[in-house]
Amino acid sequence: MQFMAIEVLEGKGHTYRHDLESLFYVFVWMCIRYSYEGTGRQKPSKVVRPKTNILRGWYTRIYTEIARNKVGDIGKTRFENIIAEFAPKFENLKPLARELRSTLFPIRDRDIFTGTFHDHDIMYDGMIMALNTAIGRLRKEE
Repeated sequence: MQFMAIEVLEGKGHTYRHDLESLFYVFVWMCIRYSYEGTGRQKPSKVVRPKTNILRGWYTRIYTEIARNKVGDIGKTRFENIIAEFAPKFENLKPLARELRSTLFPIRDRDIFTGTFHDHDIMYDGMIMALNTAIGRLRKEE
């Protein structure tokens, strides 16, 4: 349930956009929930998780409540609270998270838009551009 798109949780059907949204949730989840001590090692010795579980509202309760929690968390102000929980190892991925959020949830009428554009290139191109930019930035950091 934690990776399900908001509109799918609300029972509104499924489109290509919901797959992109699910990918986004997996990305955010991994950046918060998983990090390893001993970054130079091949196999991690210990999984380190944050002290709090800010994402609990993404997988507990009924579908409509989870959808409501996600809408609130994805809004610009609360999203900063979400990415503040990124593991230190993934700190450099916060700009990518912000860009993907902006692409998937543009602001319309002062609220996030969770619908599907008829022109699928709007979302695909935005996602690809954000990922390519992040890859370029990360290569420069190496």
